[in-house]
Amino acid sequence: MKTSINSTVVMVTLFSGVWILGTITASDVKSQNGQAVLKGSTVVIGTVTGIRGTQFEVEYQDSLQPRFLPHREEREKRMEIAEGDRVKMVFNEQHALVDFHPQGHLEGEHKAIRGVIQQPMPVGQERVVIKTRKEETKSFLVKPLAQSKMAAMPVGVDAVFLADETGTIVDVTYGSEEAVEQASNEYQRLSKS
Repeated sequence: MKTSINSTVVMVTLFSGVWILGTITASDVKSQNGQAVLKGSTVVIGTVTGIRGTQFEVEYQDSLQPRFLPHREEREKRMEIAEGDRVKMVFNEQHALVDFHPQGHLEGEHKAIRGVIQQPMPVGQERVVIKTRKEETKSFLVKPLAQSKMAAMPVGVDAVFLADETGTIVDVTYGSEEAVEQASNEYQRLSKS
């Protein structure tokens, strides 16, 4: 029994070490062409190893199995991805895929928007109205992953929204004033580099 527990600890430690060495944390993003991400997000570089129906198969260092990315995103963002291409993927703090694009494609085009949602966002709604810190009210499309986070978000709570290169909200951070301020400062620092 003791040998089994020790081997499990070694395997977990080894896996954790690979994870740390194989990724770029939000604080390191500045060295990756200024890609703006929310605090806790991770940027990972992978290689397209195949095309399977309506998806790209991407292998990356810290994954035990490939990640599949939809062709739909490629068409919407007017990207061209082929087998062998390097792809930059952004994962949020829950390790869910937030955005991806070929390395070198519109990098640094993400924007941080600080503000509050104006009305509740029911599950399945594709647009949200945000009142920015500059007192501007704007409507944004919202990706499905961000939709579920925003459906649980109270109206009027200060937040930082991450918009991709098409102006679509892909992630959001809200909570304490300190967390939002820190995320906002991180975005501003990253988008200036």
